[in-house]
Amino acid sequence: EVDETTKVSFDNKLKKGGIIIRKFDKKHPDMTVSGAVFTVYQNGKEYKKLTETSKGIYELKNIPYGDYTVKETSAPEGYLLDTGTYDFSIKNNSEIITISNSDKDKFVETMIEGSVELVKKDSKTRKPLENAEFTVYAVKDGKTEFYKALMTDKDGKLTFTEVPYGNYIIKETKAPEGYNIDTGEYPFSIKE
Repeated sequence: EVDETTKVSFDNKLKKGGIIIRKFDKKHPDMTVSGAVFTVYQNGKEYKKLTETSKGIYELKNIPYGDYTVKETSAPEGYLLDTGTYDFSIKNNSEIITISNSDKDKFVETMIEGSVELVKKDSKTRKPLENAEFTVYAVKDGKTEFYKALMTDKDGKLTFTEVPYGNYIIKETKAPEGYNIDTGEYPFSIKE
């Protein structure tokens, strides 16, 4: 018939892609870091959070075509929060954007560290004592593990530096010549 109308339907599918973030420890680049939370934003509003799919690997799939920002919104325990924001765009269908430490230091996890200084003195004269050995033990899940041992210098001082986040005990493991060893165990923590 002359007035017959044929309907034709066209379906356009929105381009979608994804993002993968790989997290590594700054001092130990072969060690992946678990427990972070990443959030994707579009036009300043929260879009979605990434899911940790395996240790240190965070993913978000089916992100529609467009421009986005991602930032770390919660750092793993013992690490500092990365306060940077990173822009990315989904322009092609099935495009996967990958961000890792090799990308201009994006999302590098910096472990919280501290130091412990002590001074060993004679209990009566208060004179500094050289050559006392002190050992630090990490305490985790009720177990202690050797961390590091140092000797006091001529001023009776020693400093344990770059001690990672966590709980520790320190004890004297060798007294200076002519002195008794202090048998006490002294707990300390490196926290935020």
